Amino acid sequence: MPGQVSDPRFAHAEGYTALAFWKNGQFVCTGGSDCLVRVFRTSKSERDQDAVTLEQHSDNVLSLAVSKGKVISGDEEGMIFSFDLGTLPVDDEGGLSIEPSGTVLRSSLPARDISIGNGDRQVAIATDDESVRIVSLLDMALLHTLDDHRGAVNSVSFSPDSVYLASASCDGTVRVWDMRNGDPSCVHVMHNMAYVCEPGNNMEQFKVRWSPD
Repeated sequence: MPGQVSDPRFAHAEGYTALAFWKNGQFVCTGGSDCLVRVFRTSKSERDQDAVTLEQHSDNVLSLAVSKGKVISGDEEGMIFSFDLGTLPVDDEGGLSIEPSGTVLRSSLPARDISIGNGDRQVAIATDDESVRIVSLLDMALLHTLDDHRGAVNSVSFSPDSVYLASASCDGTVRVWDMRNGDPSCVHVMHNMAYVCEPGNNMEQFKVRWSPD
C-alpha cells in the first residue's frame, strides 16, 4: 500500500528550515529563519493540533537535535538552547509540555549542526570556527574541543552506540572520531567527501549521518 502524504502545514517564514524527527515518529521538530522552534504531533488524529512554539532564539535557527526527552536547538548567532520534553494529561490542550532547561553553549559563530549521544548525556556541536565542541547535558560543561578541521564544520553525527562521531567540514573532509575512553581522537579522514565551500552556503553544505544499524 503506497504511503499517504498529509496536507502541508505552515511552519515558518520563508528561508532555511531545520527539521528533526523523534525516533518513534510521534513528533517532528522544526526551526526557521523566523527565530522560532516548533514541535508538531504527527499521528493522523493529532496532526491538526496547534504546534508547541518555543521563542527563546533571537536569530535564525540553523540546527536541531531531538532525543526521547530533549530538544536542542542552535542559531546563527551561536546560541544553543536545551528544552525538556514531557507530556500533559490528555484533557489538557495540546497534551505536550516543553520547558527550557538551560543554555548549552554560547559560541561566537553560527551553530550549523547538533547531535545528541552517549545516552542523551552529551551533545556535539558543529560551528563555523572550525571546531566541534562536546558538551555535557548533565551540567552544560564543555568536555572536549575537536579542532582538526581547516574549515567551518557543517555537520556532526554520533554513531548509534556513541562509540564514534563523524564530522563534515567546508574543507572538503569527513572525519571520524573515536569517542571512547574520555579522550576523543581522529581515527579516519575521508577526503573529497564533502564540498569545499564557504560557510553558510546552504546549497553546498554536506550533512553526514550514520545508518541506524
